[in-house]
Amino acid sequence: MRTTLLPFYFAKRLLTVFFFVLSISLVGQTEAKVNLTTLPFLIPNFGLEVPTGEKQSFQLDVLGSFWDEQPLLDDTPFHVNQVFLEYRLY
Repeated sequence: MRTTLLPFYFAKRLLTVFFFVLSISLVGQTEAKVNLTTLPFLIPNFGLEVPTGEKQSFQLDVLGSFWDEQPLLDDTPFHVNQVFLEYRLY
């Protein structure tokens, strides 16, 4: 029974190596961005930019806040979710 699983094991390893090499070439120029001014207030704002051509890229920006109350202001909920997908030509 062990010899029947051997080709599956090698195919799995080959597929893993293939996806690893492919992901290195795709993610080589990807930029991850974080807005550090809103991070101490626990309002994360992250961005991810992936170039698609010589002067083209896609950018995904995500901002989220899940505060049930604002202790410094008037104790009202502060729920914000923003997701922006941009295509840039520069």
